[in-house]
Amino acid sequence: MTGRVNRYNPNKHTGYIYNIVNGLTCMFKDSDVLDGDIANGYIVEFGLEYDEEMQRKCAKRIRVIDSSNGIYKEKETPKKKPDNNRHRKGCNADKVVKRDKQFEKFARGFMREQKERKRLCQ
Repeated sequence: MTGRVNRYNPNKHTGYIYNIVNGLTCMFKDSDVLDGDIANGYIVEFGLEYDEEMQRKCAKRIRVIDSSNGIYKEKETPKKKPDNNRHRKGCNADKVVKRDKQFEKFARGFMREQKERKRLCQ
């Protein structure tokens, strides 16, 4: 299988490989790397085997294919910003809408007064 090293922690001697084929992530240990040197962003070839110590399938027999740094996931999508209207700055259109609401309230009251005057005069 082919993948890209997502997160590698040299202090813990473990990391994660993003599988380019199926989009899943699997864990690996430093001791499973055949070439010796590994870092974030490296393209690697690996096999999956069950690890008794970790109690799950992990990447084994890892061989570095490409060690250039500018490589990204094929399925990577940009993160979307949350659409929060609460934190949006006000604009002139908001002020116009507020004034329109006030005007409508005034107009309703004025029309009620006119109808009342008309009814009283008759």
